[in-house]
Amino acid sequence: DLLDTDLAVILDYAAANKLDVIQVEDFRRKIILDIGYLANGSIIGFNLPFDIARIATYAGVARGSMYGGFTFRLTPWESDPNIRVKRLNPTSALIDFAAPGKPKQARSMRKRNVKSESNRGSFIDVKTIAAALLTGRYSLAALAKRLNTPTQKHATEEHGGPVTPEYLDYGRADVQATWECYDALAKIYSDFGLSTPLKRILSEASLGKALLREMNIRPLLRRDHDA
Repeated sequence: DLLDTDLAVILDYAAANKLDVIQVEDFRRKIILDIGYLANGSIIGFNLPFDIARIATYAGVARGSMYGGFTFRLTPWESDPNIRVKRLNPTSALIDFAAPGKPKQARSMRKRNVKSESNRGSFIDVKTIAAALLTGRYSLAALAKRLNTPTQKHATEEHGGPVTPEYLDYGRADVQATWECYDALAKIYSDFGLSTPLKRILSEASLGKALLREMNIRPLLRRDHDA
């Protein structure tokens, strides 16, 4: 919970910069679930597993295809999906929406006992696509510098201290720099002319597979060989 003094700084800052302030519960519902899940919007961030863990209300062990990873609860309602995260390596992770415990279905489908396909969502980690498209591991500061984005990451030593206008500037710059890096990387990817969605690119290897698929070249191990 925020201290009253920190909240006062945030509200004054928001008013001065014409920004809206919402509670984390509203962020989970209106941004992650309403836009990312129900409206099929892409959730974009830098090092998304870290951010998802910070806004979750509960963390547990994932099951099914994501066994070995974590599941993060956003609301207390079983009709809302959790987010599952399974780390693959230092730069990439599998991220999706879990099937809700009590999915909402049309009455006609319930009568016919027909199950609708689960919406797994669209999660794009800028750290991951940077490693795949540019090769190497990038911090946000290094990536923004490499791509020469209009907004660069700010430096700060205020982590864990009282909220200040300067620290809020730092946070806003992180969000804007992340978006600008994503936009630049998305343009680089579009030049390849691939049909594979950017959210499916998790490494240099997956980029190579997408290129081979576009050229209709079958992987060596999937080709038929004479005995």
